[in-house]
Amino acid sequence: MAKRRDPSRRPQGGPQPEQLDRKQPAKEASDSHGAPQLSDIPKLHARRQERSSSMSSENAQLTPSAASGLEQANKQYLEGVEKYVRALSDGQLSLSRSWEEAQKNHMKSMQSLQEEMQNRWQEIVKNTSKSVENAASQPDAQTRYLDSQRQYTNELRHLYNDFQTRTADANRQLVTALEQVFKDSENASREAFRNYLKSVQEAWAQVDVNALGGGS
Repeated sequence: MAKRRDPSRRPQGGPQPEQLDRKQPAKEASDSHGAPQLSDIPKLHARRQERSSSMSSENAQLTPSAASGLEQANKQYLEGVEKYVRALSDGQLSLSRSWEEAQKNHMKSMQSLQEEMQNRWQEIVKNTSKSVENAASQPDAQTRYLDSQRQYTNELRHLYNDFQTRTADANRQLVTALEQVFKDSENASREAFRNYLKSVQEAWAQVDVNALGGGS
């Protein structure tokens, strides 16, 4: 089983919960496949402008049909790159929001549980105080007093065990929720990369290679 981390601590570059040891899906996809990075968005417009200028000169040596096809392919390719990078950016934002929502729900659950435990503890103390007070006027006061003490101890032990069990359940629910967040993010990143590859294939499939190479 992978090493577990503190779910309350937010890692750099993307949230990671307790009991998860995963890299950022979006970043992992872009790094491992050599695809564009999130920081590339401002550069893409400049690249398009440079390519357009360069291709205008190159296209002058091509037939009108070949030049038009190459220009259209280049435009479609750069649009695909921009869509992919934006998809990664949107995925990172969605991942962060989902992480925060899961943490928020966990904190609400824990706060509610602590309030319940506090009320139950106060009720135990109140009932024990009454039992001790009533025992003082009874012939077997000492026995009643000891019984009250044992009951107090047992109820506190039960309260503590209940708190521990329900806290563990809440933590497991948090981890499960965060695991699903990362799974959804990974799936979205893979889908974005598949769409990127598809756009690249479609862009350059329309180019007549022979015409670009000056073939007859």
